[in-house]
Amino acid sequence: MVWDELPEGWELTSLADVAQDVQTGFACSARDQEGLPHLRPNNIGTDGKLDLTLVKRIPFEAGNLSKYDLKPGNALFNNTNSQELVGKTAIFDLEGTYSFSNHLTRIRVRPDLVIAEWLSFWFQHLWRTRYFERICNRWIGQAGINTEKLSGIEVPLPPLPEQRHIVARIEELTERIGAARRLRAEAAEEAAAILPSALAEVFGEAEEKRWRLGSVTDVAQDVQTGFACSARDEEGLPHLRPNNISTDGRLDLTLVKRVPPEACDVRKYGLRSGDVLFNNTNSQELVGKTAIFDFQGIYSFSNHLTRIRIRPELLIPEFLSFWFQHLWHTHYFDRICNRWIGQAGINTKKLSDVEVPLPSLDEQRRIVERLDAVQAKVEAIRRYQEETQQEIEAMTGAVLERAFRGEL
Repeated sequence: MVWDELPEGWELTSLADVAQDVQTGFACSARDQEGLPHLRPNNIGTDGKLDLTLVKRIPFEAGNLSKYDLKPGNALFNNTNSQELVGKTAIFDLEGTYSFSNHLTRIRVRPDLVIAEWLSFWFQHLWRTRYFERICNRWIGQAGINTEKLSGIEVPLPPLPEQRHIVARIEELTERIGAARRLRAEAAEEAAAILPSALAEVFGEAEEKRWRLGSVTDVAQDVQTGFACSARDEEGLPHLRPNNISTDGRLDLTLVKRVPPEACDVRKYGLRSGDVLFNNTNSQELVGKTAIFDFQGIYSFSNHLTRIRIRPELLIPEFLSFWFQHLWHTHYFDRICNRWIGQAGINTKKLSDVEVPLPSLDEQRRIVERLDAVQAKVEAIRRYQEETQQEIEAMTGAVLERAFRGEL
């Protein structure tokens, strides 16, 4: 990092000057469910906290604890990862016996010179400003910073009382940011429940209103599974896949694969506005996602999707899509799907037999209008939450920026 001017009273030194010890961990592929916790890159979150959601354990005898133990106050630096993640840092603050992998580096600081939390926040700031990404060594699929390069990294050093004051202020502000992040997550969960609740309310009336039932076969002109194509053409035909159907019933074109136009029989595999797209193969909890195709232009679809083209005299496509979303949210497709190792599926025969409620077309229109309004509300909330999430994430970076300019 290039400094225009250090705050008054600060010095610029290196990690080698302020560290008692800079130690890389060790590799171990052995497993022991009751063994020694062996921290790895996934255990350092991008928020600068330890994440113990998934902790590997190894045989106790595999770790030389006189060399590779962790003590509260040690800084853990992620020395090897993907280019954008290398450099994540957190403070080890746990009781008990832990070790760490060769993809982490333990830093023990000299307490007469620097507070460990100061160093950790400084490294978090460098990570957020992509400093480590710029200086790391790169290989195919990963990047790294070795001990020599790490030891030479510059560290700004105010007097210890000022370090303590700034660290306390950063912790206070980041705790507020964390509280905002938790509230946003709770709001996201509440928003995600709005559409399933509305679907359950609407389709819970089916028996009371004595809607007649038909099958997908009865209401469809055509039930067609797509085709597989591994060929790529950057200017070719958009080829929709399971990732293009979101869990809230929308088409998501953030990432669309394209295939050579000659690879597709458009007469058989082309999509029209109003076609219902059903995700026939996916992980068990995702099979059955459904959305309406409502775009202009020529699109095709993969063998993991099924196109349902509706008989308009019997059913409105949006009504069927909402019905399938209701079945998905109530885990109906999860219960009836065929299962294999790592994935599940519903074939055309089983899909064609799925029952569909058939109120009058006028009532279908009223229901679709009501659910469209709910879905639009949820989409507006989702967009707002994305914006606030970006703002919340930017706050931490702004706090650290001010901290290391001596402005806290």
